[in-house]
Amino acid sequence: MASAGTANMIDDTRKRVLWIGAIPPNFDDFKQEFERRELSLEGHDGINVRDVFATTRGIILKYNPKKPGALKKHIQDFCSAAIDHGVMIYIIAEDSIAQKRVEELLIETQFNKDYVSRKTDPHAYDVANKIAHHEPGPGLNPSLDGIEALDDTAQFFLKRAFWDCRSIKIKSMGDGLSADAYSVQAVFDNSLAGPRPLPFFAKIDDVEKIKEELDHYKQYVFHFIPFNLRPNIDSYRCIQGHKKGILVGNFVEQSESLWDALRRGNTPTIIYSLFDNALRSWRMQAGRQEDNLWKRIGDVKVFDPSRVSSARLDCARANGATREPHELCDLLARLPKQEYLDGPIHGDLHAKNVMVRGSDTILIDFALTRSGPLVADPASLEVGLAFEVTDEHDDDSGWKELMDTLYSTECLGKPLPLAREPRPREWLWNAVRQIRLFALSEKTSDCEYSSVVAMYLLRKSMYPRKPDESDSIDFRRAYAYVLAEKIIVDVAKKLGV
Repeated sequence: MASAGTANMIDDTRKRVLWIGAIPPNFDDFKQEFERRELSLEGHDGINVRDVFATTRGIILKYNPKKPGALKKHIQDFCSAAIDHGVMIYIIAEDSIAQKRVEELLIETQFNKDYVSRKTDPHAYDVANKIAHHEPGPGLNPSLDGIEALDDTAQFFLKRAFWDCRSIKIKSMGDGLSADAYSVQAVFDNSLAGPRPLPFFAKIDDVEKIKEELDHYKQYVFHFIPFNLRPNIDSYRCIQGHKKGILVGNFVEQSESLWDALRRGNTPTIIYSLFDNALRSWRMQAGRQEDNLWKRIGDVKVFDPSRVSSARLDCARANGATREPHELCDLLARLPKQEYLDGPIHGDLHAKNVMVRGSDTILIDFALTRSGPLVADPASLEVGLAFEVTDEHDDDSGWKELMDTLYSTECLGKPLPLAREPRPREWLWNAVRQIRLFALSEKTSDCEYSSVVAMYLLRKSMYPRKPDESDSIDFRRAYAYVLAEKIIVDVAKKLGV
């Protein structure tokens, strides 16, 4: 077993290359080219391909036009699993006609051709060079303990990501719509520093989403969010399979949720740390633009009208709503262009994506990070705080009246005053007040913030209630729809629509 974290030693265990198909007359030339690169090329006769994935770097499939079914069978039998193990698939065809048939077979089998290298009658040097430069990542650790309760997919990716560990202890961090997220306490098998590293987080999701989030780290996070105010990715433990992938990084220890920190009353320090420390560099990149704000945000599907359930709409109508979701979208789309500041935004800023450690706010989950209106993040955060149920003691008493005040035309357009006397939700008033101080300092047109807040209210209204959530959630999300409609109609009137 290689020492923890030593990627080059892992690569030394992935030296095998399998040739599947008719052996060509110049096979020795191929073998020599691979040997020069310290790799071993061999035929697959007598080998169960699935048994050797962990030691294999590449598989060469020689297409035989006389037996097209053979390639189709290989694709269906093991190619997806090979890619999950990090093995490169290289398909060789004799001529352009054969190569076209290979492409048709990939389409027919619904196999993602982006995961396959293909070439027509290649030189042995080219094939060997391509596979030698392929980075397969770690092999599978079949003896990893501590994951027996998970499904096969989660076990597989954790066995690869934590290839250098004897055991791991996991705890679900789940609330994600598609991803499975865990905190991971690992015990290394062979580390010079000792067996117990700091904890990790692991996130398993559709591979395209894992790729996208990794790209967001490269484009938006590494050079812009201070390293101590976000998780740091362990790139060698991040694995991209054929359909699923895993993202691994350091876990934010000794922290509390934004909910708990705000309710303790340290609001000004926390909100300042979030916007003027963690998000400072993003805010510095912003430049003035002019566009329809719904078009700018709707392109990334902040709100999907079809996801608002009929029961949710019935509740909204009972509380004053009169328009269908598609009507509100149409009204937003017809608003005139507004000037705004555009720059990098988190894209999903809510209380569960912000952790607090001391006076530091730490951002997590950059899956939806992109460029957009700078006021989108504060709008998302305040709506997330205002329309969730914090705990079992958070009943609806006085909540509706507070929302009517916070989302009235008068309050949305100017900074909120200080809370004058203690009230049950004084923490929420103070939190929204501090968030809006930053939001309103960044708006450049009168209806800009109101418009974006309305979009995030609509977004909140489409989320279904989870089994472990309070019954109050349905009412609050329906009322988010009610308030969104009022704000959109008011903005449309102000802008002459």
